[in-house]
Amino acid sequence: MKEKQYIEYGNKPKNFDHLQKPFKLNYKNIADTQIQLIFKEYKRETGRSPNYGMKFRENFIEWVKDYEIRNRDFKILPKLKKVNTNKEILSFIIDKIQNTYYSNIAISNLLKQFGLFIHPKTIGNISSELVFKNNIEAHKERMSHIYAYHPKSFLLLPHILPYEQLNHEYLYNRVLEILSIQ
Repeated sequence: MKEKQYIEYGNKPKNFDHLQKPFKLNYKNIADTQIQLIFKEYKRETGRSPNYGMKFRENFIEWVKDYEIRNRDFKILPKLKKVNTNKEILSFIIDKIQNTYYSNIAISNLLKQFGLFIHPKTIGNISSELVFKNNIEAHKERMSHIYAYHPKSFLLLPHILPYEQLNHEYLYNRVLEILSIQ
């Protein structure tokens, strides 16, 4: 059975023996459903993401302290401190780059499901600098879906359709049209 290639996820990674894991990949706390509910509750109440980059916002930490005072049975602050000290958000991103074939957008969407926000460009920077150690060829091989189209065409790509169902001629003409407008 032929495996479908999805634009969202790109091609499966091939051989990553040349990669070195900078630290133990551990992100069990951000995968905890109780913590994810806190992330989502904070986002719902404040309209802001609980994290700024790889660390939590000070406002979020204060909000959690107040939340724990209101709900005495609820102790989550020690787990949140472990997330920061263990660099669990970074660890999650590195694990998904090394062990899956998800794109930057897909990894960002996974984090959004947890209630966190990391921009896909930040994930790309982590990929090229930390995972691939600025080895452009290895990065291109892993992230081949990024290099398949012109950089500005990502706005046009339907990220759900299988590769075979995309109308490549339309996309090519649309990219040329956008580039001529600018």
